[in-house]
Amino acid sequence: MTLDPAAKPPERLRSVFKKWQHAALQEIIESTDIVDLQRDDGHHEQCSFFNLDSSIAFQPKDPSTHKEITVEQMLRRKLRWMTLGGQYDWTRKVYPDEAAPAFPPDVARKLNDYFPSIEPQAAIVNFYTPGDTLSVHRDISEESDQALISLSIGCDSLFLAANRDGSEYAIIRLRSGDAVLMSGESRHAWHGVPRVLANTCPLELQDWPCYGGDDRFAQWRGWLGTKRININVRQMTDSK
Repeated sequence: MTLDPAAKPPERLRSVFKKWQHAALQEIIESTDIVDLQRDDGHHEQCSFFNLDSSIAFQPKDPSTHKEITVEQMLRRKLRWMTLGGQYDWTRKVYPDEAAPAFPPDVARKLNDYFPSIEPQAAIVNFYTPGDTLSVHRDISEESDQALISLSIGCDSLFLAANRDGSEYAIIRLRSGDAVLMSGESRHAWHGVPRVLANTCPLELQDWPCYGGDDRFAQWRGWLGTKRININVRQMTDSK
């Protein structure tokens, strides 16, 4: 299948996206147009950003274009995404030809428990704060047509998914712990995130990275309560 990475989503999807981006919370709760998968009808590694002095500043590769940012700025708001395994080139919209860094083996093992047919080779980890969105797009840079795995942690979000011409779509409320598998016809579906819902992080996660009386990261207590983390896993190429 040949798809244009520069193609714009159908106008209808853009309208739907904007509608739910600005919808009132009560409308979201009551809407029957939203598929709600959960509707009711302290261990820390030493290698962690939370261990760093919050005043430490990261230096940009190109100081003429970007400013330095502190750990505090990065974790509170500036950190928007990171990659695991294959390092996607966002400018060229391709994966580099050189060998990719190894995908984290502990994450791969857990994914294989639930999705044994998919070889985790790359992942984009998105960090959202209420008010953030993800524009409607398609993931078509991979050479493999294996399914995409999307995992949600933290605050709820609205997820828009649609067919190729935008004539059919669904708005799904994703909650912490939900997984979406995009396979078959949905593998190259249009999708986006028009809304992240504030004050919806599960109670048991709201204080993370602090648990109980563990105050090693006291400065960051409640960090996850204001975030949604989405781990989007894909197989770049078919195994040879």
